[in-house]
Amino acid sequence: MDRIFPKIFYQLKKPKTVIVIGDERATAAEAVFLVLSKHGKAKKIQKPWPLIVASQETVIVEKDISAKEDFKEAVFLAKHSSLPVIVITRSNDGSCPPDILNNFLESLFSQKNLVPKIIYNSDQADLKKALGQIPAENKSGYGFLPEAEFRASDVRIAKELNFKVNVKGNTIPVWLGRAFGEEQVLSALAGMAAGRVFGLNLIETTQALKDYRSAPGRMNFVNGVNGTFVLDNTKSKNCSSDLAALEILGKIRGFRKKIAILGKDFGAKESSLISEEIFSSLDSIFIINGLDTTPAKSGHLEKIRGFATMDGVVAELANKTGTQDLILISGRGMEEILAKLKTALLA
Repeated sequence: MDRIFPKIFYQLKKPKTVIVIGDERATAAEAVFLVLSKHGKAKKIQKPWPLIVASQETVIVEKDISAKEDFKEAVFLAKHSSLPVIVITRSNDGSCPPDILNNFLESLFSQKNLVPKIIYNSDQADLKKALGQIPAENKSGYGFLPEAEFRASDVRIAKELNFKVNVKGNTIPVWLGRAFGEEQVLSALAGMAAGRVFGLNLIETTQALKDYRSAPGRMNFVNGVNGTFVLDNTKSKNCSSDLAALEILGKIRGFRKKIAILGKDFGAKESSLISEEIFSSLDSIFIINGLDTTPAKSGHLEKIRGFATMDGVVAELANKTGTQDLILISGRGMEEILAKLKTALLA
């Protein structure tokens, strides 16, 4: 009963709606919201009900279409929108498998008088194949490869992240401030593509993205009042993601110390994959592996250390960190240490 009236209200209002799916939907939704909210009314919501939509407001919603209820709600939202836009991000966690994506697209395009705009990561071959029958005027690809309509190049990481975006022969620089990582670049491209659907030009979208901040847990930059900073990557899915985060941390400039804290999944085998370049660019790597010992690694033993507990890491950091230090927290189940650090080091 609590969903009937909001649904009726939504059907009557028929708002413009952006539905973001795939593994990177959280970061992409942040970018889309930022771009659209800078140039009009936009509302980003986690759950569509209850939903009150103001006049001329654009709704932005994340959906995991591998979940039956989310699938149904995404189709409903698109069906009753005056301008449905579907943003399809990379999928590595099973949230957007090919068979379910195909069913979702068929459900949309089989609706009478429904012509959704599709924005998708064109670097993924399987995604390009799934969208092959959709007319070119109804879709826009983004990514790093040459065939992307919104293509990123010349990515540089220092104290900020910047890159160039190439769109139909036009090139414009983009600064994301303190948002670091490939996922963040791709999300910014998705936001720019969405901006064009809503009539914004490249300059308007790039200006909006200067204030972009990544979603919590996805290389999200957290400021501390005492001058210590945290790079929150607690939504990391696996050790490959942790290694990528270490590489990014190594490239960031402008901080006194750079320290990484990794979870128990990052063991001796994974530590052996850390390159000499990464080791030389970091001050310390702490691994909470249940053992107060150093993981096996030839060279740089003074920089990598195992800890039995999270409290041990927090105590170590309290003695060694200060103004202009940057701490990366990456790995599954690391939300607890992030909370402890916020209490001990941040405010």
